Amino acid sequence: MQRLAQTASNDNNDLIVAVTNELTRAVRRTTRSSSFAERERVAMEISNEAVRRALQTFLEELASQDDETEIHFGTEIYRPHQPGEMKYHSLCGALHVRRWTYRMKGVRNGPTIVPLELRAGLIEHATPALAYAVAQGYANAPIRSVRRDLEAAHRVPPSRATLERIAKAIGTDAKSELMALERRVRASESIPANATGITLGMDRTTVPMEEPCEGAADGGICVRYRMAYAGTVALTDREGNVLKSWRYANPAHEGPLQLVRRMMNDLRRALDAKPRLHIGVVQDGAPELWSIVEDALRAEGRVKRWHKAIDMYHLMERVSKALDVVEPDEKKRFTQIAEWKRQLLRDDGAIARIARYFELRVGWLRSHRERERQVLLASGWVFVEHGLLAPAPRSASLPAPPPPRRWNQKQSEEIDRILGCYLLNPRMFRYARLARLGLHVGSGVTEGACKSLITTRAKRSGQRWHKRGISAVLTLRSLLASDRFDAFWRRFARRYAPLAAAA
Repeated sequence: MQRLAQTASNDNNDLIVAVTNELTRAVRRTTRSSSFAERERVAMEISNEAVRRALQTFLEELASQDDETEIHFGTEIYRPHQPGEMKYHSLCGALHVRRWTYRMKGVRNGPTIVPLELRAGLIEHATPALAYAVAQGYANAPIRSVRRDLEAAHRVPPSRATLERIAKAIGTDAKSELMALERRVRASESIPANATGITLGMDRTTVPMEEPCEGAADGGICVRYRMAYAGTVALTDREGNVLKSWRYANPAHEGPLQLVRRMMNDLRRALDAKPRLHIGVVQDGAPELWSIVEDALRAEGRVKRWHKAIDMYHLMERVSKALDVVEPDEKKRFTQIAEWKRQLLRDDGAIARIARYFELRVGWLRSHRERERQVLLASGWVFVEHGLLAPAPRSASLPAPPPPRRWNQKQSEEIDRILGCYLLNPRMFRYARLARLGLHVGSGVTEGACKSLITTRAKRSGQRWHKRGISAVLTLRSLLASDRFDAFWRRFARRYAPLAAAA
């Protein structure tokens, strides 16, 4: 058998071979064991220490550029302040470097900078590689798990408290730069050529927050569950398959406005590339979330029309529970639900037939309309066919009540509790039209974002959050879930090395 050796095609090949030979000899001198696992462990320890010393040397070389001269940073002049030794952190261990701090000229007790950190691009006293690993790891899992993963990879991370401090500081800085940098990332993204529709949606889920207890004499703390917001934007093809999606999350104390702005920016960017995209809004029935999204769409001057629907799976869940009340035969219930699903995807009038089904059996729709009629007539509105509303003429009077029928009162009240006003607006259930346009009929992308962005990270056993921590982690996690983390990081990390950029 012929064995082909792959060699480097650059001038560093001889250097790599020399370093490899030295490492091999060092491992053999350090351990006399013939076990491969032991030799691997020793090789990792030696290479870690060698890299740590090399990184420390590089930082010392950058620090040696500081002298007694003044430096220009931004529009200000800084003068040498005082020297001192500082510990920085890397994937291979601590780096102890003696460096100068500089203070703004002409300002007593003015702000100081560390030119070494601005030349090397150090982020919160961490090397760029460690900062990247911590930020991405913190977005995925608690910092304890991040540290264990680094140690399992034979790295030498700092303490858990230090890692958490670095992660929260990075997340907080990323939040402050989010809109500006994400605008550049978004501009560099491509829109798939076969995209025909774009579906938006919002939802909420709870996050355990640690807050001071009001009126507690001992200054105790309480855990209260606050609603965090999730929003998604999904590009789809003609068959409704997701081509690209962006997922966002905001904690309760920040509210949904920035999240909605990011969604509208994605919509605007997609319409710039493909102006004929069909726009859909699919989410659950929470009226306040509908108001937020539709107000934002109305504010977009170029958006004249969008298609909206309440998530089909929320609808079928309620309809199934209502059907359990009036139909005791399980086989008939199963057949009826399957038929309704088929009809909803083929005919926009199917929702009226479903409402009629419950009206004929328990009078749910009739009793609900009668109550609404009394309230709306006084406001100048009356019901017309299929639950739609229209202005009442000045001479309008309350229509004659229907002839009495023997409804099952208990069933009617139970279905009223399950369905409420759910089926009274047929325009919110036009799934056939959405399917024809390649838009989603369900809010699976949004529901999934609630779970993947928030629940799986922020609601683990025993977890509770402060405002700064949850804001940092959701910022980083949203970038990661939207496949924007690397592109964002390249631009974000440059802001920590302004002196290197100037040079």
